[in-house]
Amino acid sequence: MPARRGQRIESHLSPAERRTLACNFTVDAVTAWLYAVFAGLTGPFLAILAVRRGAPPWAVGWLAAAPYVGLLFASWYGRWTERRRKVPIVVWTNALARPLLAVAGWTSGVGWYLAAVTGWNLLSAVGGPAYTAVEQAIYHRRWRGRLMGGVRFMLGLGQFVATLAAGRALHRWGSGPVFTVAAAFGVVAPFAGCAFG
Repeated sequence: MPARRGQRIESHLSPAERRTLACNFTVDAVTAWLYAVFAGLTGPFLAILAVRRGAPPWAVGWLAAAPYVGLLFASWYGRWTERRRKVPIVVWTNALARPLLAVAGWTSGVGWYLAAVTGWNLLSAVGGPAYTAVEQAIYHRRWRGRLMGGVRFMLGLGQFVATLAAGRALHRWGSGPVFTVAAAFGVVAPFAGCAFG
């Protein structure tokens, strides 16, 4: 029995199923790498940049809590997406949300910075339930954990590399150019999934 569990996924699939699975996994991996650049160049530095802008302690605390604000509405978002096409929701919410971090990168005041980062978190959360539904649709339940684990590994590796590079890039060019480049990668990621999927 353990040996059967360890068999390769391909041995259980027809040639057509293998091609479909390979295509889905490749597209998912490419979009994960693109998103990793966006997340690695921005996420770890949001609080640091707020402090540099003179943010008071409550504002730094708000930035730390902001990702969870969107999750407070997750149940409502889930009901809203149930009867709608999931892929456009994922694409357009992220296409609208991620440029807000480019705006944050160019702002000098704390107020606009907090507003842009909060808006990004709120909009990103809208697509969360729809993204989960898409992942469930493209991967068979039997292999979902293994395949999504592989994609998450590549996502983590990409974020690790991007974050290491971001420290020097932020020092040299500042947050405006770096966050703009990051936002471009972030916007391209879901559209790339649609184009090649």
